[in-house]
Amino acid sequence: MMMRLYHKLLSVYLEQYEKTEAWKLLKKIRKIISRSSHFIKAQYYDMLADYYDTCLNGHYDTDDTEENLHKLLKAIDQSIFHIKLAKGGRKKTLRIQYMLNKANVLIRSKPEKKKEIKKILNHAGSWIQGNTQIFSKLRWSHMMSLAWYYTLAEPDEENADFYCRCAKILVNDTCETELEYIDIIVIPYANIMTEFGSLEKARDILLSGIQICEKYPEMLPYFRKKEELNRYLAEVK
Repeated sequence: MMMRLYHKLLSVYLEQYEKTEAWKLLKKIRKIISRSSHFIKAQYYDMLADYYDTCLNGHYDTDDTEENLHKLLKAIDQSIFHIKLAKGGRKKTLRIQYMLNKANVLIRSKPEKKKEIKKILNHAGSWIQGNTQIFSKLRWSHMMSLAWYYTLAEPDEENADFYCRCAKILVNDTCETELEYIDIIVIPYANIMTEFGSLEKARDILLSGIQICEKYPEMLPYFRKKEELNRYLAEVK
């Protein structure tokens, strides 16, 4: 329970790009969990990975980001290591999620490692098919990982679009809010179409997100998200 609260607090700091406060919190957690179970340590390293991913801010392939990228991959490997040694019913689910996290980072930072990435995705997919409900988070996470794989590692627009649409169907029944849907589907889907130069399709996707935000005119988070989507839309030419 305590780790869930820490994770939510960290998410707030990272969403607001309060990196100093986020790092202070992580240092506090590290002291607390030094003698804790492997399960708790795995969650800590997952949070540490979130921190470094935020520091990278989507830039995985420049000399300036090499150190943070190394730390990010190391944190993910540690989360996988500890969850393998952990006990408890959720360990397998978390292990697959952490493996997908690694695949996602490799797709963006080292897309030439296609063999390693595909091995992770295939292993995760096999486990997910046999052990999860059809509308589980892992299913749409896996679909989006495949969409990015077929965007950056082995470009194939038809496959990338197919997996985005699959994820879109699955997410509809699992998102807690439509704001979450925009972050999970709308923005990544538009990014992927932009990568392929399918700008008209990207614009249509962004407009669908804007229409969602307009349903909640009095809610500040949706107002801010609408502004973000409008800025993105202006850049898609």
